[in-house]
Amino acid sequence: MASYEKHILHGVLAGFITGIAVGVLVLIIVTPSLEDMVRDIVIHSLPRDLPPSAVEEVVRSALGITRVAVFIAPVAEVIQYVLIGAVFGLVKGVFRVKLKLDEVTSAITAGVLHILLLGILPILILFTLYTEIVEVISKYFNLHLAVAVPGVVFTLAIVLISSLRGPWTKLTEARPREV
Repeated sequence: MASYEKHILHGVLAGFITGIAVGVLVLIIVTPSLEDMVRDIVIHSLPRDLPPSAVEEVVRSALGITRVAVFIAPVAEVIQYVLIGAVFGLVKGVFRVKLKLDEVTSAITAGVLHILLLGILPILILFTLYTEIVEVISKYFNLHLAVAVPGVVFTLAIVLISSLRGPWTKLTEARPREV
C-alpha cells in the first residue's frame, strides 16, 4: 500500500474507534439532560420581547428536532469521525513522509493538531461570540471534557494503531493482487 494510503487508513481506524467512543459518551452523558439544555439554549438565544406562546412554539420545535437527532447521533458520530480520521491520517502521512518524523511523533502531532483545530479553537470562538450559550452548556456537562475527550481518544487510537502490530496491519501492509 502506498505510504499516504497507509496513514489515511490509520486515521480512518482511529476515527472509527473515536466515533464509537464519542457516540457512547453522548448517549450516556449528554442525552439525559439534552432536552433541558436545548430548552435553556433556545430561551437564551431568542429575543426577550417575544410572547411566551412564540417562545414555547420555538422550544417545542427545537425539542422535536433534538429527539430525532438523538437517534441519528451515534451513527453520525462514527461517520463523522471516520471522515475526520481520514483527513488527520493524511496529515499524519505528511508529517511522516515530508517532514520525516517517526511514526509515533507524526501520530502524536496529528492528534495534537486535531485537539487544537476541532476541540480548543471552536470552543474559544464560541466562548468569544456567545458567552451566555457556553455558560448554559457548561451548566449541563463539563466542557473541558467535551473538548478534550474526542481529541485524546483519537490521538491515543492513532498512536496505538500506528505503532503496534494488530489485525489492522494486514490492511495497512496489503499488496494489490496481480491479475
